[in-house]
Amino acid sequence: MKPIFALAILLACSGCAYRDVTYYYYPNVHGTERFAQYAQRECAKFGLNAVLNFSSGRVGDGQAYVAYRCVERP
Repeated sequence: MKPIFALAILLACSGCAYRDVTYYYYPNVHGTERFAQYAQRECAKFGLNAVLNFSSGRVGDGQAYVAYRCVERP
């Protein structure tokens, strides 16, 4: 019974896992326009493409972050 339950959990969660790349940046940091290139390179290590998932913009004292999700190549 335990192996069947473990297999059921594995199959149920097989679509739950994903890879993402997040960059934090601060005021006066140069090169933030290259984050998309860096994310694409990082996802390419796994045979995936980087897609913008979330960008917080500038908040508070200028700290923000950009998140990319690695998705299957078409």
